[in-house]
Amino acid sequence: MPSLRGPIAIVAPALLVETVHAVPTTHFDQFFPFWNEMLQEIIHKNCSTEYTEYKAGNRPEGATLSSLISPVISCIFETLPEHRKAELGASAVILGLLPTILQSLGSTPPETALLSVRRPLLATLLALGSPSVTAMKTSNLMDSFKDLVEKGDTRPTTISAFRWNYVTKRWRVALSAAEYVAAIVSAANVVYLAYQLGSHAIVIFAPETIFMLPLWTFICIIIHFGGVLILHLKLHVDHKESRNSIRQLIHSEQHDSHRYPLLQNEEPKSGVLCRISTTFRDDVIPAAFQRRKRLRWRKETILVNFLIWVLSMGTLANLVFGSVIFSSLLFFSVRDVLLIVGRYFISALFCRGIVRLELAGFKECTFFEQDERSEDQQTHVDSTEPIPLKDVYQHPQREARL
Repeated sequence: MPSLRGPIAIVAPALLVETVHAVPTTHFDQFFPFWNEMLQEIIHKNCSTEYTEYKAGNRPEGATLSSLISPVISCIFETLPEHRKAELGASAVILGLLPTILQSLGSTPPETALLSVRRPLLATLLALGSPSVTAMKTSNLMDSFKDLVEKGDTRPTTISAFRWNYVTKRWRVALSAAEYVAAIVSAANVVYLAYQLGSHAIVIFAPETIFMLPLWTFICIIIHFGGVLILHLKLHVDHKESRNSIRQLIHSEQHDSHRYPLLQNEEPKSGVLCRISTTFRDDVIPAAFQRRKRLRWRKETILVNFLIWVLSMGTLANLVFGSVIFSSLLFFSVRDVLLIVGRYFISALFCRGIVRLELAGFKECTFFEQDERSEDQQTHVDSTEPIPLKDVYQHPQREARL
């Protein structure tokens, strides 16, 4: 049987060269609704020659990657009315502000990281549904991690006063389902927007590419995952109850079966597979009704401090990168831009609401210990006394004497 090594050695480099020289030719197939008809008419009537060469994709040897698409862009600008060019400038200003607007609405990496302790899958969806990450200094990041773990929050909220015992089991299932539906829809909206803006929009400083917007979205997710990694290295999560936490919550122990009916008599199991199965099972339960956990700081390391610095620089770079990309997008009317901003805004708003709700519930069943070596220096993550959950069957409660 003849050997195939020779033909493969010849064909493989040829395919690699073709792949490198290939550039996308889908930028002008479709635009956003309000200008699509006008731009398609300009392309097919006034720029048909340039457009035909662009669609053929035959780039001359040694030519730049943008040599095919640049003539089409120049032709469109020559034909476009002056008042439409002015509208392009206004659209660029609005789009350039979009990452800044989103970061004021979105969650911080420490918040996403803390939520991942209880509900990692939901935290991932929420990070994807609210792409822009808040730019934070290194010291602010450290303080944010500390405040979230030790106090359960970084901002004043009225949700902590809510009596979670009024939420019945049926409504807990409905709450979890509603959170997942909202998170999935928000994440799908952001992913689809990244696809639309990547395929049907043009980034002026790299017009031949289609990956700039998806890359920015992916970087946002990586930054949130960086926060999760840092919290994992800084924090020890213990499922076992210390003596002090049992004494502190003895007045609500008879209600554990109602808060967490599936796991009331179970001890946390060891083993990777058991932990994974328990994590996914817990992920469908709102944080306020999960089993109690204790949080303790690990020893400080140079690696953690370095990663916090990298994360801080990453949040700033993400903001600058996003602003540059969005302000460089071409061929959008103001109405199209407002539609894009509105879609991002709604996704970020839904995700932010879910994060705030879950962090408020997080304080109901999570405790922080000041020192890993001491069992007696423990405080609730909420600075006030924990709110006892009321039994729906109205069983008499035992008074706690601490």
